[in-house]
Amino acid sequence: VQRPTGRRDDLLSDPSLVNLPSPSFSIPGALQFFATKGLTLADMVTLLGAHTIGFAHCSVFQNRLTNVRGGEDPTMDPVLAATLVQICGLDREALSDPRVF
Repeated sequence: VQRPTGRRDDLLSDPSLVNLPSPSFSIPGALQFFATKGLTLADMVTLLGAHTIGFAHCSVFQNRLTNVRGGEDPTMDPVLAATLVQICGLDREALSDPRVF
């Protein structure tokens, strides 16, 4: 089933006006980011939870596939990690972004 994606509130998007949390923020970092905008923990969970379905660029999580020990992040599900390696590869230099899934 295909789902439509993209902005619905405007026809243009100016990247210089975007101020979104990084996908690599720690939980304390995300809490601080949302707090500076006057948002609560419940607001953060609602907003981040609502945006977990969709597309991801390999470059966002590729470092978790080849961590400093030479393997995938031990906190990542091994089946998911193996699937992501097949899709994204391990060579950061050869990474073709925007490769999305």
